Amino acid sequence: MNLLVSLHVVAAVFLLGPLLFATSATPRAIRTGGADTLRFLTRTSRIYAYASILVFVLGAADVQHKYGWSWSQTWVWLSTVLFVVAFGLITALVLPSQRRALAALESGGDGKAQLATIAAAGGTAALLIVVIPFLMIYQPGV
Repeated sequence: MNLLVSLHVVAAVFLLGPLLFATSATPRAIRTGGADTLRFLTRTSRIYAYASILVFVLGAADVQHKYGWSWSQTWVWLSTVLFVVAFGLITALVLPSQRRALAALESGGDGKAQLATIAAAGGTAALLIVVIPFLMIYQPGV
């Protein structure tokens, strides 16, 4: 069980960290017109967003092993909802907006029309992800 928890935490640090960094650095790359930087951040966001599913899978496996996956525990269902909402914000709003901003920069535009969506959705997703460890530590509903 400790191995599973360790893998979950390591995956969270090494997958969610770069994802949240890339999404938070995107507005600056758009403002400065750095197409190469934005291309890198867009690719990084896409790769780490989908790889972050591993964090959820490892967490779910740990909860299943330790608690039998009980939805009656507030921290379990709330953490799941927060992760799914954060994942949805990243994949449905941030990633497409990054691609549109990159296309605008590459065609000579500025891409600034995407700034609000990227900043709001990325910031909200980051905030939701930050709440999850507190739920896992304090485990309300247990």
